[in-house]
Amino acid sequence: MLKPGWTLTGDPLLYAKTALDLLRADPIGNTVALGVAVRLHASPREARPGDCYGWWTDAAGEVGAAFSTQVPFAVTLSARVSEQAARTLAGAWTDSGRARPAGVFGRVETAESIAADWAGRTGGSYRPKPKFAMRLFDFAQPTPPDPAPRGEHRMATTADLALLVRWDAAFLEDCGIPPSPDQESHTRARIEEGRSLVWTVDGTPVAMACFSTVAAQTSRITDVYTPPEHRRNGYAAGVTWAVTQAAQDAGARHVLLHTDLSNPTSNAIYQRLGYRPIHDVTEFELTD
Repeated sequence: MLKPGWTLTGDPLLYAKTALDLLRADPIGNTVALGVAVRLHASPREARPGDCYGWWTDAAGEVGAAFSTQVPFAVTLSARVSEQAARTLAGAWTDSGRARPAGVFGRVETAESIAADWAGRTGGSYRPKPKFAMRLFDFAQPTPPDPAPRGEHRMATTADLALLVRWDAAFLEDCGIPPSPDQESHTRARIEEGRSLVWTVDGTPVAMACFSTVAAQTSRITDVYTPPEHRRNGYAAGVTWAVTQAAQDAGARHVLLHTDLSNPTSNAIYQRLGYRPIHDVTEFELTD
């Protein structure tokens, strides 16, 4: 029986094995956390300095909350975090002697309460991270792009790798996400697993989009990117529609995506395609 309270570990496989049942119970609310755990379970990441994983166990020995932290990213919370678990996370982390994380990401009220507690314990402050006030959407009312954009989609191939690595870097920069030292391997994996699409016009790639590994019949659209010179032609709508169908063909009953609430253009595009809002999430930065 697991001991009550928070257990923190640097062992990614142990975390995945312990947290997966909790995360699979709500694959929509846990879309980000579940994606991390599924990847860790299928292809364990080597333990790295600063990475931390944890789960909360209640008095009955049931896992009731979880988080993952992979430097340089924030603490990513499960959808379900009890008031007691939220109130004690920062203290458990601080007591373990670990350095303060970059921030806390999750459902808005829960993430903010944990960030506020962390800031109070460390004498720092917290603030919403720019571009990280997001809304989670579910593909609920399929509506093809109208008018349909010029061009067509195809699966990306390894011949596209160098281009998509550059586009991934530009996408991350646009979103304010720190670059990953493993970005090329992540891009390659999506291509080799058939989870990356490109939109082409006369054979020239003009946009891309990807979908996450299907877990508990759920997938999330990621990395929707159109280079500046190709924008305002409807290519983002075209590639999003195509990648959504690809995720469904791969077994996803629910296809999700996050939108930046400060970007009305992308929000409007996704809603025209039939995506409907579920709830809001935010990352709160922890600062000195």
